[in-house]
Amino acid sequence: MSISQNAQSYKSVATEPNTPEPPSAAEVAEEESSGDFARLTPSSISSRLAFHNLVSSLQDEESWETYSWHQRYVHVRKTFESLEDDDEESTGGEGQMGPPTPIQGGYWRLNMELRPARPQFGWFIGRGRWEANSKDPYGAVDILLTPNATEPSVRGRHARFIHNLDSNRLLIQAEGTMRFNGETLYKGERRELPKEPSILTFGIFEYKFSWVTIDQEIYRRQLDDLAQEVNHDNRPPLFMTPTPQSSEYLLDKYRIKGTFATGSSCIVCAATDMSGNPFAVKKIIAKNRRSRLNVDEEVRNLKKLTENRDCPQSISRLVELLTIEPSGPAGVYECYIVTKPLIATTLSGILKSELDNHSRLILVAQMLQGLDFIHASGCMHRDIKLDNVLGSAQPLQAVIIDFGHATWDKTSSDHMKGTIRYLAPEIIAMKHMTAPANATYSQSADIWSMGLTIFEFICRFRLNQNFITSPGHRTILSQDNWNKQHASDQEVQKIFDLLKQMLAWDPAERISAKEALDWTNRHGIFVPTPPSSSAGTKNKLTSPIIEPEVDFGKRRRRSVR
Repeated sequence: MSISQNAQSYKSVATEPNTPEPPSAAEVAEEESSGDFARLTPSSISSRLAFHNLVSSLQDEESWETYSWHQRYVHVRKTFESLEDDDEESTGGEGQMGPPTPIQGGYWRLNMELRPARPQFGWFIGRGRWEANSKDPYGAVDILLTPNATEPSVRGRHARFIHNLDSNRLLIQAEGTMRFNGETLYKGERRELPKEPSILTFGIFEYKFSWVTIDQEIYRRQLDDLAQEVNHDNRPPLFMTPTPQSSEYLLDKYRIKGTFATGSSCIVCAATDMSGNPFAVKKIIAKNRRSRLNVDEEVRNLKKLTENRDCPQSISRLVELLTIEPSGPAGVYECYIVTKPLIATTLSGILKSELDNHSRLILVAQMLQGLDFIHASGCMHRDIKLDNVLGSAQPLQAVIIDFGHATWDKTSSDHMKGTIRYLAPEIIAMKHMTAPANATYSQSADIWSMGLTIFEFICRFRLNQNFITSPGHRTILSQDNWNKQHASDQEVQKIFDLLKQMLAWDPAERISAKEALDWTNRHGIFVPTPPSSSAGTKNKLTSPIIEPEVDFGKRRRRSVR
């Protein structure tokens, strides 16, 4: 089939011959300053012809009203493009060369100022639904690929672009069978669009998706407005840019965004899966078998806690452990513990923030809820501190993390676990060898550590002692720190009564985690009720489980989902 015959199959209207020219520098500059964040450009002969015919239809007065919604997304270049008849798609494989055909080129714009008809569902892509019984006068699509309403290889709605508002990342979701960078996607499957240009194929039409340089702050604010419009509360940390960055890389099915926290033996990175869902990835380099076993112990602790269906949202949830084995005797284990939720700050990060007292007390209630669950499960955390509790102001959420020092023994004599500043007096005594030889400690040591953590969080400063001595303990209980800042705040004054019971010097006199949580409930400090699984699903993304297709050789993938 020749170019002219191919064009006739798409009902092309005649155009005056023009010498094809590339876009001028002025036109390119105008396109780059349009506010678009991405574009979809026809890249095959059939898709370019379909775009040419669409532009012709948009210019037809008789069909202008029909396509008035779609034309807002279409950018038509001022110069014509040349379509060479040198492709088997148009020649039928006979290899006959025809004369170049000038066609109108351009692309579809993706711009937050050009909202889709249904913002919560994104920009629908296809040939449109033009049935007589259709209630949508614009064919129920935003990005119209062709004016041919009977094009057999493209569905009325073939796919859609949609933002995962938990991560701000843009996804392509298949509404019918399509191909994404050569991979077949079936209805409902999603893929996050990477930094590199992507090839999207709908039937016989092929397109190149590419990002456009845009101010990330503007783009983020626009997505914040969208999230507010569709009542989506969970928002990603500020360091996660909406547009993918060149520094991102793939690890199994996760796209690693960058490091946002470091510890003595690990780094913590933000990541998204193929559907753009955010996760935290804790990377540990285990240099020997012993440190490798410590990783396994932490994972087992997390798994044992979070496999319980009653596990509250105030406990970090294990997703899986990825391990790259050493390539030789001198190699190291690369261990990646994948958890959720992704919260970029700990209580240390919001310690001196403007967060009000009532919000802080709600976070305290969540912390106590988490500790109560840990203890009720028979576990001792042994390292409760500001840095081991994630804290988010929007939404209000506190999450206990880092179970590397946890134990399931009812009592312990190991005084090498934990952070010395937060250790209970009975553990300090064991360290200083002033305790009886057979001395042990129990879950009440966690209560002490949690009490100090709450004290610092409410007072907005860190205690400067290396460990709490008896005189230092009396200073804390004197209530001077409360009266200086919160003399008029009755809620804070009340919680001091709770802290006195949590920070009793004698472990036998300390309140339990359950009793502490009950105390907050009696005094009107409640843990917010999490939304039910069915609430708000109309406006929120759900993600299918997508198995990885990447072979990493010696990696052993341990999935605990």
